[in-house]
Amino acid sequence: MLEAHRPVIAVSAVRTGAGKSPAARYLARLVRRLGKRVAVARHPMPGGPGAWAACQRFATREDLTLHGAGLEERAEIEPHLALGGKVFTGLDVAAVLACAEAEADVVLWEGDDDDTPYLRPDLHIVVADPHRPGDETCYAGGHANLRLADLVLINKADTADPHAVERVEANVHRENPGRAWCAARRASTPTASRPCATPTSWWSRTATR
Repeated sequence: MLEAHRPVIAVSAVRTGAGKSPAARYLARLVRRLGKRVAVARHPMPGGPGAWAACQRFATREDLTLHGAGLEERAEIEPHLALGGKVFTGLDVAAVLACAEAEADVVLWEGDDDDTPYLRPDLHIVVADPHRPGDETCYAGGHANLRLADLVLINKADTADPHAVERVEANVHRENPGRAWCAARRASTPTASRPCATPTSWWSRTATR
């Protein structure tokens, strides 16, 4: 993992479709309300027009056309632009980080599928899906993310079977004891559920930068 000079929040997931993109946008809004500039860093889309680019910067919808962004790239990037954000992506991850840090106070790393962050995060949030309980321990990438997490957001908890939510919570506490929080999202509002630890490194590092 690359070390950043700015605070880094990483958002990844245990499986694709867990809901990390809405969670990332929610976090970006929260950080902006604190008066901080946010830049989003992410992997390039496999097979997309920009898949082999070293570094791309997206600040306006015109940039999507300039870089030949495909439909999948637009679906992930355009919502951030609509919120006033900037997105950086590319194969040269050191260049992506440098460009993002030059224009932001906080870097938000948003994974694709069950990617593991290539930046060392001060706060690593992992999104789990209670509609697929057990997936968080059955797939290598997602399982690694779960064990690395500072906070686990159990998404869609307002529409899932409560027993499925409890099963995911139990897996989180078994696989990542003493570090992760379990957070359940009910009616689009994250709420803490039996916290195990406080990610103090994020607050302390933010305060000194």
